[in-house]
Amino acid sequence: MAMLKISLPDDLAKEAEEAGLLIPSVLAALLRDGILQLKMNQIFTEVDGQSGSLITMEDIKSEKRSNSHAPLDWATQCSEFAEKLHQRKMNRLFSNMEKLAAASGDPLSLDDIQKEVKAVRAEQHADRS
Repeated sequence: MAMLKISLPDDLAKEAEEAGLLIPSVLAALLRDGILQLKMNQIFTEVDGQSGSLITMEDIKSEKRSNSHAPLDWATQCSEFAEKLHQRKMNRLFSNMEKLAAASGDPLSLDDIQKEVKAVRAEQHADRS
C-alpha cells in the first residue's frame, strides 16, 4: 500500500477533517470516484470531438438530392429523417455505454459494498474514540 503525504491549506484541511474526509478508506473512495469521473469526461470529450453534430450539411444536401425528382411528401420525409436521427442517437448512446463500461472496471458485489461500508464505519468509530 502506498503512503502519501499531501499539503493542504489549513482551512481546507480542517474542513475536510471535520467532514470525515481524511480517513484513508474515504480518501480512497474519493480518489476512485475522481478517476472514474476523469475517465468519463475523457470518453465524452472524445465522442463529442469525433461525432460533431448529429446532422451535417452533407446529410441535408443528399436528402434534398435523393428526393428532388419525387413529389414532395413532407410527412414521409420528416418521418424518415426522424428515424435516421433516432438511429444515430441510439448508435451513439450504445457506443458511449460500451466505452463507459470498459472504463469503469468490474462492479462491486453487494458483499463487497457491505465490507467497504463496515470498514469506513469502523475507521470512523476508531477515530472518534
